[in-house]
Amino acid sequence: MTEIQYLVAPLSRNNIRRMAMYVRKQMGCIDTVYFPVMRFLEHVMPIWREGFEWEVVESHILGTKHAITIPKANKILIREDVYDGAESGIGRDRATILHECFHLLWHADQMVVMARSFDMKTIKPYRSSEWQAKAFAGEVLVPYHLCKDMTASQIEVECGVSMDAALYQMGTWKG
Repeated sequence: MTEIQYLVAPLSRNNIRRMAMYVRKQMGCIDTVYFPVMRFLEHVMPIWREGFEWEVVESHILGTKHAITIPKANKILIREDVYDGAESGIGRDRATILHECFHLLWHADQMVVMARSFDMKTIKPYRSSEWQAKAFAGEVLVPYHLCKDMTASQIEVECGVSMDAALYQMGTWKG
């Protein structure tokens, strides 16, 4: 089955990094390695998006989807096991929450284009809504300015991310 992709306004990694720094600054954690994802979801998103709602739903409702953003409803649905995991500090689940928040903050008011018919190799990452949201979550959770001299194991523990996320984020720092 082909995944539906969305073409969105271009964003570079540097622009996304600046956005992540703004979020961290607004949260008062510009110099703190660990980012309080749940506080951001529960207390900041409702301020930044008037009428914002999030709902924890039973796992079977979303199936294999960890969470979904419903732009017209200004809402994020989060699978209960993912919410519980984020509450418990599970890296993948913390990243999922930020990923969906980014979709609502940045993509909800944009004109997006469904791109099912496109060969995904021809869509540049900086135009992909999924790449942008993944990049944002990584930049918020693993801030370059605080982590650039850490090992992947240190990043995993101190930032509360998975080893895969730590390694992926470190790979974005080259060149």
